[in-house]
Amino acid sequence: MDEAEVKSRQDFLRELYLSGYDKAMGFMALIVSAGYAGAFTVWDHVQRYLTYCERMSAGALFTASLLLFVGWQIRGQWVLSRQQMKVSEMVAAPVADFDALREKFRVDQVRVRAGFQRQLPWVFGATVTLGGIGSLVLLFACLRHLWTGHV
Repeated sequence: MDEAEVKSRQDFLRELYLSGYDKAMGFMALIVSAGYAGAFTVWDHVQRYLTYCERMSAGALFTASLLLFVGWQIRGQWVLSRQQMKVSEMVAAPVADFDALREKFRVDQVRVRAGFQRQLPWVFGATVTLGGIGSLVLLFACLRHLWTGHV
């Protein structure tokens, strides 16, 4: 296999990977957003029956989870906007500078992607754990009210 064929296959795999990664990140954001919508809908319907401690516990956990999720999304959009600015620099660059800028962009992309891949499990895990515990607080509070016959 010659070098051009290897490069062609690498480019294909890179595009395939990036396409899948972007779709997975978008789907994850959609699922987490739907989870927040569901949790806050339940919260809205049952919060008047909760004790002060249950409301504050669930509220603190949901808020921490939401802040982490929104912060992660904002960071991702900030990184994306920086990438777009670098692409615009390449487009506007003189032909003589293009290859150097493209290589610099590629190296930066590898570094950024590696950072996101390291951080994603921790951010996702913390977001889901905090929101999940908040949801369990609501679930147990609702079950407690059902079992004790509170109306």
